[in-house]
Amino acid sequence: MLWIPGHTVLSIIGFLLGAGIFGVSIWVVLRKESSPFEAGIWGGLAKCAVFQVVMAILMAILVGILGFWGIGLAVIVFLLGMNKVFGADFVESIMIVVVNLALAEGVRRVLLMLV
Repeated sequence: MLWIPGHTVLSIIGFLLGAGIFGVSIWVVLRKESSPFEAGIWGGLAKCAVFQVVMAILMAILVGILGFWGIGLAVIVFLLGMNKVFGADFVESIMIVVVNLALAEGVRRVLLMLV
């Protein structure tokens, strides 16, 4: 999720791009029966976007309140959320994060080439 202060339109585009990258990461890693895209692409993207927003808010609150210890608790909350919402186990959750980071870096490099 990307937020650019003072640029609402760019922030919305960054959010949608981040949600799309997260959705692709989940689509690539998860088994077909536990994929949120089984019911349709828009429903899957909406589920990924809502999850991403909720987790960002929870992580910001935890880190803000608990400081350094909030990072560890935020990781645990993220892994539990991935299991409850998407049915991803620990290894799948880590793989989704790795794929998400790789895709985001690839998109960043492509966008920088266009500038």
